[in-house]
Amino acid sequence: MVLVVVVSGCALDTRELQLETSSVAGTASTGGSGTAGGGGSGQPPGLDAPPPPACVYAGTEVPAGCETLVSNPGFDQESGVEGWPGANLRIQTEWRKQDATGVLHSSSMAVDNTLAADSNGDTINGAFQCVPAVAGAVYDVAADVFIPSGQEAAGRAGISVLFYKKADCNASLTGTDMSFTTTLVDAVATWQPVAGRFIVPDDMLSMEITLVSGKPFRPLSFTALFDNVLVQKK
Repeated sequence: MVLVVVVSGCALDTRELQLETSSVAGTASTGGSGTAGGGGSGQPPGLDAPPPPACVYAGTEVPAGCETLVSNPGFDQESGVEGWPGANLRIQTEWRKQDATGVLHSSSMAVDNTLAADSNGDTINGAFQCVPAVAGAVYDVAADVFIPSGQEAAGRAGISVLFYKKADCNASLTGTDMSFTTTLVDAVATWQPVAGRFIVPDDMLSMEITLVSGKPFRPLSFTALFDNVLVQKK
């Protein structure tokens, strides 16, 4: 499962994915390129991401051009947060009635990051879903993000993608050190889009789409809401 951490000083434990501090930004990546992180044997190239389509997922009908590889992209009342578990026990998910476009019977998912420690650095993690990937193919990811005001932490939110050589996002034997992360947004009390475009690295068969919520270690929690999750092969 994805765990993205930037730490200065001692690390708390072994991390599967690290996000370089240079990739953390405070504006939506609706027209810029995402930032690859992770190091090791290399990262997938981040490409210029076009503005995401105006996709609204409510019920079973999917608007033309908004076909998405993930299930439950709109978190409607019937499905709640089904299909989007937290990456670990410190990530809490909750269905919220608030919807990015105000559509009746649609809603959003809150991702609460509660990993805290008396340490410098950031913790970035979230709720995930595994989808198939085609090596060498171009994919777009996008979502609407809302950061509630009045929180203890000034955090950020976006989408991370971790790549696997096995078809089920299992790194038990083959592992991976390649990841892609969109620009992370930090504006509060407003819905804002995040978007990224990337090429799947060679030999990868699946990818973990993670809706990430990031904060400094010391605050106890930080929550971001997500809606209308698009994952699309171009």
